Amino acid sequence: MNRIGVAVVTRILSAAALGAIAIGMLASQAGAAPAREGVLAYRILHAPAGGVLRARDGAQLLVPRGALRHDALVTITELRGGRFDFNIAGEWTGQVRVTLPRHRRASFVMHDIAGSWVPEGQRGARTAWVSQLSVFSWLGDLGDKVKSTLCLTRDPLKFVRCLVGKGLSKIDSTLVKWVAGLAGVSNQCAQDLIASKGFVGSMLTILLSSDCRGHAGETPVPGTVPGTSPGGPTGTQPVSPPTGSGAPPSTGTPPVESPAPPPPPSQSIEIGWSASHSGWIWMSLTGFPPGSYAYSCDFASGGDATFVLTETASPETWDNGHTCFDFEAGDRVWVTIGGVSSNTIGVP
Repeated sequence: MNRIGVAVVTRILSAAALGAIAIGMLASQAGAAPAREGVLAYRILHAPAGGVLRARDGAQLLVPRGALRHDALVTITELRGGRFDFNIAGEWTGQVRVTLPRHRRASFVMHDIAGSWVPEGQRGARTAWVSQLSVFSWLGDLGDKVKSTLCLTRDPLKFVRCLVGKGLSKIDSTLVKWVAGLAGVSNQCAQDLIASKGFVGSMLTILLSSDCRGHAGETPVPGTVPGTSPGGPTGTQPVSPPTGSGAPPSTGTPPVESPAPPPPPSQSIEIGWSASHSGWIWMSLTGFPPGSYAYSCDFASGGDATFVLTETASPETWDNGHTCFDFEAGDRVWVTIGGVSSNTIGVP
């Protein structure tokens, strides 16, 4: 067997050994636990393909293609109190999709980041895209004492103001990264937030600065250009012509009416599967004036997510591996901007 063959076999055996050891440890811990506690599912996912880990109760962890640097053991473990630990035993980047089991009191998926519970995804959805993994739970399963300490908002400015109101002066760096990663925060703003070292007063100042203004917590009005009001470039009302003695005398000639402005072009969104970025979509906008827009990636399986794009021309197409992605076979995805929805495509 050549060196390459030996290396491949060694890597496979190492991954299998890692899985056996880790699962053995988890299983031994679960042996003394109540029936509703223990490992629900485990699987070794291979880089760069990724994949989906599914538990019988409906919990899932989807790892997109390209997220894993190396093969890794992936586990879903149920803890006491309706809490679930999702884990990837290896290096990964980007976002992964977490899905909790169905719950009759579903409200928010909550995520324990450095000891602080924060909301993920949208209200009522049991799926959320996250850039960190730890323990997740439904809001309804958290105790009343815990609920009283929560800041239930994904608006970064409102979240930090809530922290100020609760008397917190400093938060953990992993929670700072969660705030910086919220949709709508500019890159410069995110860098400044991380540089704040978690001091809440500094974070509030940063979010109110010019680097963050117009980004943090703001959803643009579809069809408007940033810096303008829906009524026009200055937002002022038209001035009526003078009347009375100061008005010019009538000549008897009817005023020449300006031609009516052409109707705005119809707006449309078209999507399809990218040939360059497997699992991602390309997206084309037509009839949208240049500006920034919040667009929603909607999935039939739930876990909708909202992002922001900046259009510089119309029409314009994005195929950069940073739009929406879905690796769940049979799922359906579409994109929405304001009241305009795209065509729906299915995951092959």
